[in-house]
Parts: sequence; structure tokens; C-alpha cells
Amino acid sequence: MSEQFELSTLPADFDELRRTTYHPPKLSFFDKLAAFFLCDKSNSQDLDDTDRAIATYISSECSVHFDPKNASHVKLFAELHSLAFGKQAPNPLKSDSWTRFGFQSNKPEADIRSGGLLSVEVLHHIAREYPDFVGEVLQHIDTVGNYFFACSVISSTFFIKQYFSFGEKWNGGQCPSGSKMPHKDNLKLLLSLMRRDSNNKQDYKKLFISLVAVYAIRLFDHWKLLEDENPLIVVSFTQVMTEFESSFHKFMKQNARNPPSNFAELIYGLKLKRFHIKV
Repeated sequence: MSEQFELSTLPADFDELRRTTYHPPKLSFFDKLAAFFLCDKSNSQDLDDTDRAIATYISSECSVHFDPKNASHVKLFAELHSLAFGKQAPNPLKSDSWTRFGFQSNKPEADIRSGGLLSVEVLHHIAREYPDFVGEVLQHIDTVGNYFFACSVISSTFFIKQYFSFGEKWNGGQCPSGSKMPHKDNLKLLLSLMRRDSNNKQDYKKLFISLVAVYAIRLFDHWKLLEDENPLIVVSFTQVMTEFESSFHKFMKQNARNPPSNFAELIYGLKLKRFHIKV
């Protein structure tokens, strides 16, 4: 059995990773074509009872919508504001500070619909575990002003949970008949690594949040790299997200063939393609 995965070790590991020069894999035309058709119509019959239970649990957590009338949901935003800006907001659901954090307006609720409550939890996790990184984001937005960081986290959350068909209703541990699912090997890989590193139900959600959070941070690193290399060109968010999705799809296919030994390797393994910016 592998060594127990500790969430508390992620910040130091990730700081080291971000200081390391990486060489993302090249994506062929066929890789991009495959990424366009992310899912096939397979079902969860090949998952055992434990896998189905984990998938059902994570899916139920991913399907929770943000409710502005729910005190615990609003509390997450209040804590996020304090973590990000070092001060409390009189009204955490309406603050001019949110645009500094990469929301499109002073009312963040309008941006988080697709990501659901999970996207707020991912933002909260990033602000709590990576305060130096958040400071870097705020400085970048204050200086350059063209990166919607919070929106990129929401988009990443939505993409990854859709990729694994989380957020849909799994009736009795079975994905609804006829719905699209990712390649079953990718889903089985994710679940097997979760089971290998923890046997606690609550940890599975934490592991998934950590996965989304680190990938969202990688997306920011890639965006910043492209801006530094192309100072006279406005980098398209859509283009960066498209490359992110393609790289993620290829990465998961590679891992299905050569599985990592633990969840940390899965989290830190994604490399983004460095592509030419069209003028």
C-alpha cells in the first residue's frame, strides 16, 4: 500500500513545482480532435460497488448550486474575502474587491452558476492553502488587469467535473442511461487513486478540490507565461482554455495507460502546451 496522501503537504510541493521549468507535451491535430469529443457513451457497469459509491458521493457534492440565502454558502464568500484581502466585507456578496480577484463584477454570484458551490470551495481552498500565490494574482490583475482569475477557476471546475460526469444525478450509483461519460478508464483511474490514498469519505471531496485547484493555478501560470512571451498581444482566454482542455484530455489518456503511483502525481503531472499566439 502506498504512503498516505496528506493534503497539508501540497503547498510546499506545489511551490517547488512552480519554480521548475516544464516542457508541455505537443498536441497533434488528432489529439485536439479527440479532445473535441471528450466523452463516449459508456456506462459505469465496470465500476465496483465502492467506486460507484465514491462517484455518487462526489457527483452529489458537485451538483450543489450556490444559494445566496444559505448562511453556510455566504460564509464561504465571507471567509474567501478575508483570506484574499485580509479584511472582512460588510456584504460578502457585493464588494468592489471581487473584481480585483478576477470576477466580472462586484457581485460574484453572477459568475459562479456553472461551477456551482464547488467552484467557491475551490477558490476558498486556493486562498487558504496558497496565500502567496493569491498575492501574486492580485498584483498581476492590479498591474495588467486582463485576467479573470476567479472566472478561470470556475471554468476549470465546470470542465473537470463535466469531464468525469460529476454533477449529474447518479441513480443508485449508476450514471443515467444514455448520458455521456468520459472514457471509463479515466474515471476508474481517478477513483482508484482516491481509494489508494484515503479510505475516508470526506477526503474524496478534498482530493477532488485539490485536483481542480492545482490545475486552475497551472492555468494561471500558463497564461502569465504567454503574456510575458507575447507582450504586444492580448492573450485570448478562450484559446488558453481550449489548450487546457486538450492537454487535460491527453494527460488523462496517458495516465490511463501508465497510471501514476499516487494522487499527488496525478495532481502535479499536468503540463500545458506552449502554443503560438495568432496576431
